[in-house]
Amino acid sequence: MLGAIIGDLTGAGGDFTDESVLTMAVADALLHGHHPRKALFLWGTRHPKCAYDPAFASWLDTWELSPYGGCGCGAAARVSPAALLAASLDEALWFAVKVSQVTHDHPGAIKGAKATAHAIFLARFGADAQEIRATLERTYGYDMDRPLGAMRHRPLPHEGPDEAVPNAIACALEAGSFEAAIASAVSLDGDKDAFGAIAGPVAEALYGIPDGLARRVVAGLPEDMRETLQKLYAHTEYANPVPGLRPAIPAGQLRRRYEALLPIVELPGKRTFRIRLGQGWESFLYHGPATAAWLRERLAQGDADPQEPAAADCRDLVALVLEAWPG
Repeated sequence: MLGAIIGDLTGAGGDFTDESVLTMAVADALLHGHHPRKALFLWGTRHPKCAYDPAFASWLDTWELSPYGGCGCGAAARVSPAALLAASLDEALWFAVKVSQVTHDHPGAIKGAKATAHAIFLARFGADAQEIRATLERTYGYDMDRPLGAMRHRPLPHEGPDEAVPNAIACALEAGSFEAAIASAVSLDGDKDAFGAIAGPVAEALYGIPDGLARRVVAGLPEDMRETLQKLYAHTEYANPVPGLRPAIPAGQLRRRYEALLPIVELPGKRTFRIRLGQGWESFLYHGPATAAWLRERLAQGDADPQEPAAADCRDLVALVLEAWPG
């Protein structure tokens, strides 16, 4: 999902657009069980100045919030959370339809969203570019072999997901690195932020995002977007959108070990590191890296405070944090 945000930022010249906002809305809907229509409306009205497509802007002003026959690639540009939160391919495709059809109910747009989610899901679980290409050709009838160079000399049709979606995905498949994928996608003529938001999550799953780039982008997001991003990754095997902040222990195993320590009780009359770590899985992942660094520093100083790291009643917690983020 962070790949979609970076692709949008790059395509839009540095400021996030509707692609990022509506991707966050999709994540919010799937994380919290909100109806996608409600999430899209709330996020759209919360961030009103994001260059929305005219059809979506009109949709925000309607009472019914009914599907408007959207037939562009906007659904594909916002679908990445569906592929990240799904436990199976069938679930990823079902999520893709669910979050798309509330606005983009045209068959071509639905197909583009499913194909994008399909590509991300396959890459997430180890498929290489060749396998993804063949699967998209076989399953969706896309022509994935058209030379991208030819596409850079004419605009891709805004309302042509059968052309725009496979070409944006092909930018990721042919790139070899995350940065090259984004650069290729935004070099296409047309809706550059949408192309970047489609290619970005595929490239993220294939190649990963450089740590420094991930840190800069996450730090620059508004609080509501940053919080949603952190929550989404906490529910995946990645655990954190920033590669350098991910735990050394597999997320599923770490969560089981962490939850076995609950409840983590705060000391009476004193706020220590335990209050942050003890507020649940998402808080543990968010505060874990900084807490591990702080604990190492205190332990290196030989801190003898009975209410701090060496306390007998939280040694298991200290050990788990230091093992998860060894530094």
